[in-house]
Amino acid sequence: TAPLATYKQSNGYLAEDLLQSGLHHYEASKVLLNSSPAFFDSGGYILHLAIELMLKSWIFHLNGEFDGTHCLQHLRQTLIESGTKLSFTREENKLLEHFDRLYELISEQKKANGDRIGRTDAG
Repeated sequence: TAPLATYKQSNGYLAEDLLQSGLHHYEASKVLLNSSPAFFDSGGYILHLAIELMLKSWIFHLNGEFDGTHCLQHLRQTLIESGTKLSFTREENKLLEHFDRLYELISEQKKANGDRIGRTDAG
């Protein structure tokens, strides 16, 4: 596999912007997840993005850069390797695994169908 892209402030990224975007994605995911089961896949996908953006913001704040992975488990490990003391329970680690798998499944479906996430949910 090709190496992951690395993003830095010189690329126009700011930790604060990533965090704000993550918080906005989180709020949007709550609206979808609380509205109808028809939007659970879209809400879960956006919730994954919210967590991803917030973790990347934290990594960026610590290291001045972050890589282009979408894997929450990888981002968690990057934080630990950066000296952050994180203590996840087995259930919390399992939740990250489930979110990563959901992201993979929806991304695969999106690529196979050529659909944007949530497009078929709108009716």
